[in-house]
Amino acid sequence: MSTSHTTLMRRELHDGWQLVAGSGPVPESIADRTFAATVPGCVHVDLLAADAIPDPYLDNNEAATAWIGLTDWTYTTTFEWKADGHARQDLVFDGLDTVATVRLNGAPVLHSQNQHRSYRVDVRDHLVEGTNTLEVAFSAPIPWANARSLEYGARPRPYPLPYEAIRKSACSFGWDWGIATYTSGIWRPVALESWSVARIAEVRLHAAPTGTGGRVTATVVVERDGDGTDLDVVLRAEGPAAVATFAADEATGVVELTLPEVALWWPAGYGEQPLYEVRVELAVGDQELGRHDHRVGFRTVEWDTRPDEEGTPFALYVNGKPVLVKGVNWIPDDALPVRVDRSRYERRLRQALAANLNLVRVWGGGIYEPEEFYDVCDELGMLTWQDFLFACSAYPEEEPLRSEVEAETREQIVRLAAHPSLVLLCGNNENVWGHEDWGWKTYLDGATWGAYYYFELFPALVEELAPHVTYSHGSPFSPAGSIRTRRHTAPSTSGSSGTGRTTPPTPSIGRASSRSSGGRRLRPGPPCVGPSPMSP
Repeated sequence: MSTSHTTLMRRELHDGWQLVAGSGPVPESIADRTFAATVPGCVHVDLLAADAIPDPYLDNNEAATAWIGLTDWTYTTTFEWKADGHARQDLVFDGLDTVATVRLNGAPVLHSQNQHRSYRVDVRDHLVEGTNTLEVAFSAPIPWANARSLEYGARPRPYPLPYEAIRKSACSFGWDWGIATYTSGIWRPVALESWSVARIAEVRLHAAPTGTGGRVTATVVVERDGDGTDLDVVLRAEGPAAVATFAADEATGVVELTLPEVALWWPAGYGEQPLYEVRVELAVGDQELGRHDHRVGFRTVEWDTRPDEEGTPFALYVNGKPVLVKGVNWIPDDALPVRVDRSRYERRLRQALAANLNLVRVWGGGIYEPEEFYDVCDELGMLTWQDFLFACSAYPEEEPLRSEVEAETREQIVRLAAHPSLVLLCGNNENVWGHEDWGWKTYLDGATWGAYYYFELFPALVEELAPHVTYSHGSPFSPAGSIRTRRHTAPSTSGSSGTGRTTPPTPSIGRASSRSSGGRRLRPGPPCVGPSPMSP
């Protein structure tokens, strides 16, 4: 273990990337070319920048560019490195879309097969003094998904391509409201992180009002390198600080901080949205090893699902006050999501506010949006309902998909749960409905379809990682139905509780179950099953 106690250093590796096509039905005009690549980015963005393909949104260009999803692609760059005294050198990908093998100086260091999670790998044994070559080789997503579909077995879905067999944005394979791209790329930042002794691996924050004050609780997970040493974890919020000491054999601990006076965070139209800066610092003595910054808001959230003589309500209360929910579905704002920046998110969400909306439901066939999206929602008071990314299909529960689903879900719950705008996590879009009413049971003939995820894994992970967030098994969903439910809750006006645990349908202050879906209604009927005939 290094004795140099210095702060974690992060160096982004976004420069000098080049892109080449590999095997697949590549047009002759592209086959022998090398393209300058933007990282973060995707294949389509680079080919469009080089005028190598037409705009897929126009005319019949969606079909004319479909070959991209049948083609392997390789990104390559070089970077300089020299020893910096740190014990660990981690290569960190915040997002790879989707199936890729990463090589550093010719040695394979990572294989990815999930767009919806990050990856970290220790590469200290593969770095060399001087010039290093980094390569990310993507496998074509369409044939890869087809092959996995054959392994898992046929599953019902509304479209030909087996998007349920790959952890990639479902709508990238096309939807009734949008074009198919089947793109590949390093779609989120990539960096080399250098650190010694320990680093902050995970922070789970919860801010709750307590009378006129507030309490911030931080559950902190650290990763250590080599032999342990005592660590200090410092929690700061608007000046005050609290400290917890992790013994040499401890990797997880909790630190709490009480603020004597805070202002409540409210949804748009019900009050202001004050946000408080919170910082978690990791230190050895007086030497800082790393930090994590986040903004929090103090509010309570409860869903009332107590049955009465009129039926079963699904009423939202924030800070003990009923909220009339006026919501919409949010689908990716571009078929190439890498083109959407913070200013575009803010423009769209302000448009929603101008239309007198106060909730956006991030639909399960899209992506987990980046931090900028949820930050803007926090600032504007735009409530968010977040689907886990499962939509309109039966999903296999077998390995390796099962482990990938758990990894992505753990990461996204931790990432999103501290946002005051988040009021609901939902297991899927229309999958429970499909299983019950669309004839899936006949087609499945006993095969897995996702029930383990929606009724066991997801609620268990929410309870473990963010028990203050309400979870619904799916949408649409009736809390009075025969399928397994969680206990009901009544709203509290004391301001001391977090959220109730419930299994709600789509938000409504009214009665019974409304429903929410991406695009127009997908009607029940004979589903597509098995792999697509579209192959190289």
